[in-house]
Amino acid sequence: MRLKRTLCFIVSVVIFVLPLYGNLIVHFIDVGQGDAILIQTPQGKTILIDGGPYDRVTQFMDYLKSVPVEKLDMVVVTHPHSDHLSGLVPAFQQYRVDQVYMTRATHTISIYRELLLAVQREGLKIQIAQAGVTVDVEDGLSFRFLGPVRDDYDSLNDWSAVIWLTYGDISFLLMGDAEERAEKEIMSRTRNLQANVLKIGHHGSYRASSDTFIKTVDPDYAVIMCAKANDYGYPHRETLVTLKKYDVTLYRTDLDGTIRFETDGKQLAVYTEKGAALAQPVVFTGVYIGNKNSKVFHLPTCTGLPEEANRVYFNTREEAIAAGYRPCGGCQP
Repeated sequence: MRLKRTLCFIVSVVIFVLPLYGNLIVHFIDVGQGDAILIQTPQGKTILIDGGPYDRVTQFMDYLKSVPVEKLDMVVVTHPHSDHLSGLVPAFQQYRVDQVYMTRATHTISIYRELLLAVQREGLKIQIAQAGVTVDVEDGLSFRFLGPVRDDYDSLNDWSAVIWLTYGDISFLLMGDAEERAEKEIMSRTRNLQANVLKIGHHGSYRASSDTFIKTVDPDYAVIMCAKANDYGYPHRETLVTLKKYDVTLYRTDLDGTIRFETDGKQLAVYTEKGAALAQPVVFTGVYIGNKNSKVFHLPTCTGLPEEANRVYFNTREEAIAAGYRPCGGCQP
């Protein structure tokens, strides 16, 4: 295993804060038993991957409004299961969408038909998500599909659109619900599969995240998206054992709530909603939070942080001082 080289800090605060321009932000939204991932790019574009299950549509839409999302430059439907696409129908109704990517997999369920109608009403042509397709999002950001590799899978899970997202030195591998067969085929055709952050396939099922796959990807951090006390027993023990074996720091939406990664291309910050991650060590990366009223700036871990409306963000200590802010006496940034 490679040396765990990614610097990271973990903050347990209200996570709905405005993005710092120039950073890549990846939100793993807590939608219960399902997937919904929101990406904000360094140049201000917004990408939505899946939309969660029917019973969490209200919470999902509320989260998009709180970010706030103004338009969707791209929507990706990983595969046509209702726990991944139910929230996309109201998202299409609420927001302008410029591009949509889907795999060739289809389904007979009504929510899938509703989604196709929503795409049609937008006047959009569905672009095919499959291995080898690269999306031109913006300079400095790599967005490409590693799967599906084939077009004859028996399982809709293996049809999942698998996404490789890279910004600078930091990479994310988003597996949808892809299982072991898809993992093997992706490994066979991808030379360098290492990623800093791995979104675990199929909610932590034992059918995904094989020992060989986790060893190959060698992630620093993993995210499992599932509901607390769900009917499937996710995440399965086998997956948790494998992640522990390879010393992967794990975040789970059932325990941590919504999880947000933010990076400048060199370092990572992790914000969690419920605070379970406070048990992990904290390493400061250099982002400072100032109070507009008091003109005091703090570490992100400080207990005296101001309300969001009164915050201003600085990338360096020198930047904060140059702006007329003084360091907090408590956290001593």
